[in-house]
Amino acid sequence: MKKILFFLFLLPFTGSLSAQINFGYQASGLNTAFYITQTSQFYEGIRWVFGDGSEQWAGSDTIHHTYSSSGTYQVCVYGYPMPPGPIDSICKTLVLQSIGIEEHSEDYLFSLNETSRQLTIQTRLINPAATNAVLTIFDKYGKKVLEKPIRNNPEIIDLQSFKSGNYFINLKFLNKTITKKITLI
Repeated sequence: MKKILFFLFLLPFTGSLSAQINFGYQASGLNTAFYITQTSQFYEGIRWVFGDGSEQWAGSDTIHHTYSSSGTYQVCVYGYPMPPGPIDSICKTLVLQSIGIEEHSEDYLFSLNETSRQLTIQTRLINPAATNAVLTIFDKYGKKVLEKPIRNNPEIIDLQSFKSGNYFINLKFLNKTITKKITLI
């Protein structure tokens, strides 16, 4: 009778059964830096799809992209592994504003364009004039520098004549008050 010997060698597995890639981003207005935050393997190439019709191949973990306008973009990154295997990918939704500051309240949205020094106030209310909304701006010393009724939607306030510094925006409407701090450079 012949005996057959089987040898089973177990080698340690150091890879991942489901390779993953992930990314983060840092936006300043429409300029955005994207960076890889997680990889489970070496990639021969990384392809970024920015959601605005453009894409770029990258050899490094960080890439910069400038969008042409504010909006919501579906950004995807694809990792092409070495040796060849399944492509890793992840997509995230990115919302960009071309303004420096945007703040929401329940009823109003404040947007400050730091470049043109324009403050835009938009409301979710149907008729802003019916709310008797009044905007008051104070300087850092508490001195009133502007008081204006809000009649339009959106209402655009020109701040070009204001000196650089900190200001407090006070918006009163329907027995409510919203106060925001802005900094003009």
